[in-house]
Amino acid sequence: MCGDRTGAGTAPAGGCPVRTLIATAFPVEYALPVMVAAALTARLVLVPVRRFLAGQGCGVNARLRTAEAAGIWAMAVAAMLFSLAQAPFAERVHALLMSGFLLQLGVCDAASGWLPRRMTVAFLVAGILASVITEHPVVLLVHGAAMVLIFMVLLRLLMRNKYRDTYQCLGTGDRWMIVGMTAWLDLPDMVMALITAFAGFVAWHLTVGTGMRSGGPLGPWLSTGCVLILIQRLYQPLWVV
Repeated sequence: MCGDRTGAGTAPAGGCPVRTLIATAFPVEYALPVMVAAALTARLVLVPVRRFLAGQGCGVNARLRTAEAAGIWAMAVAAMLFSLAQAPFAERVHALLMSGFLLQLGVCDAASGWLPRRMTVAFLVAGILASVITEHPVVLLVHGAAMVLIFMVLLRLLMRNKYRDTYQCLGTGDRWMIVGMTAWLDLPDMVMALITAFAGFVAWHLTVGTGMRSGGPLGPWLSTGCVLILIQRLYQPLWVV
């Protein structure tokens, strides 16, 4: 035994370490093959991004290779965590599908600074279809109303800044991506993903020393925020202090 744990709630010096219980859907020995398979799948998911950039006259360069490598392995780790989660199968598939769109958008924005309309609209439409299939009608109605409200607010901001210098404002692609996030996630989770994304974006600027003057791609940070929220939703950890 690891000492008497009655009385005070702390373990005695030299006692057994605190253990963390994590339930998984399958043995962790299969995690590495799942991650490798996800990395290979991610390369296929990024084929449309390469074709789009080639059509815009952007050749393969160091920036694209770096964005692809980071995106592929980030998706591989995320897909492994999604698959390991002991959550309903439909929720895990939902997270995997969303991560594929997030990979395309994040890599395209990181490599070129563009979030093409066809990709963001596809992200939005797929999110709407996923919600129609999985959500209860009442929840779907509230979800749709929130999405329309956010779309109108972002459209208003876009029209206000249409004839102004908008280098410090959200781009059109970022706005469409945020609306798509609302379609895939419920409103509280979307807000948390957005806060996480903006926090990472600001921290990145402070780290590289730009002082928030040069702008930069927001898409990768939006994708990262969504992935972190998806992991939290699937595992639902209970933090005890």
